[in-house]
Amino acid sequence: MAREIAKEVKIKGPEGKKGVCILYTDGTIFVEWVRFSYPHLLSPYKREDDEGKPAFSVIGMLGKDTHAKAIELIDNEIARILRDNKVKKLKQDRLFMRDGDDAEQEEYEGFMTLSAREQRRPPLRNVDGSKLDPDNKKHAAKIEELFVGGHWGALLLRPWYMNNKFGKRVNAGLSSAQFLMKDETFGQGRLSEEDLDDTFRSHGAVDDDDDDDGGYDDEDDDDDFRRRSKKRKASRDDDDDDDEDDRRSRKSKKRKSRDDDDDDDDDDI
Repeated sequence: MAREIAKEVKIKGPEGKKGVCILYTDGTIFVEWVRFSYPHLLSPYKREDDEGKPAFSVIGMLGKDTHAKAIELIDNEIARILRDNKVKKLKQDRLFMRDGDDAEQEEYEGFMTLSAREQRRPPLRNVDGSKLDPDNKKHAAKIEELFVGGHWGALLLRPWYMNNKFGKRVNAGLSSAQFLMKDETFGQGRLSEEDLDDTFRSHGAVDDDDDDDGGYDDEDDDDDFRRRSKKRKASRDDDDDDDEDDRRSRKSKKRKSRDDDDDDDDDDI
């Protein structure tokens, strides 16, 4: 049985591609042409110091101009959820949609970001709508190739209100994700576990009575993020210096060897 549409708005993807953002009567939200960031969809992930359960997760980037109507639709739905739960307002870091201009990552400038996660494995789809099964080796390889930070896709989100010992939030469960188009990847392509550690932080253990915590807290870890980034850059610079010294040393040895050979030839003459 098809779900009923409560509201549908038009959006634009890269190169002017047409898309939609749909609010269904069951409260789920489908939005196309989001740019993936920090995707972890092949297997659940959690940090070593995280007391919560592993979760599948992704951040979707919405262009403020191309997705203006979608952003308004999602913002209105968040406001409705707050009203229904008698909450006047929450800080941005307590919501699943945030202003990318306030984030540390440069690639978020000019975008709104949607943070979604799910403890259960979300169904994944290819551009033609076909299913991608992570338990199938060929499909798993395809998932690794397609669901990469910087590529484009679609997300089906399940907004929900949280009120427990961790505080009040409006989170988003990750109901499903679809790949739509490749693009220039962020950094070196698929983000490493270390990069994920810099982004996803622990909020404590997950209550058994709650579905899952779909929020991410960005409050006071920016300094740690910058320090770790500087350490990785310094390490790469040191490696480059060592490589350059090795190359110079090899060149010096080769020149000396050629000089010795020339001296031997002169002696023979």
